[in-house]
Amino acid sequence: MIQMEDLTKVYQMGDSEVRALNGASFTIGKGEMVAIMGPSGSGKSTLMSIIGCLDVPSSGKYILDGVAVETLDEVKLAEIRGRK
Repeated sequence: MIQMEDLTKVYQMGDSEVRALNGASFTIGKGEMVAIMGPSGSGKSTLMSIIGCLDVPSSGKYILDGVAVETLDEVKLAEIRGRK
């Protein structure tokens, strides 16, 4: 199961901030299929990078199979990337 709670991702671009994600919240149950759709620049790739444990959110919670991803070390994250 994938749970996202109030997920935000902010990138610093020079003197300005770019919000790629702003308060995204959803749950995807085991076996459930979803589509992530939106126009260019809407945060799809950023969201997929976070789901795939390649990037971390600026704020919010990402819970994967009952485990808060931010509590995992690099070894565990690499295991998840290889398995899930």
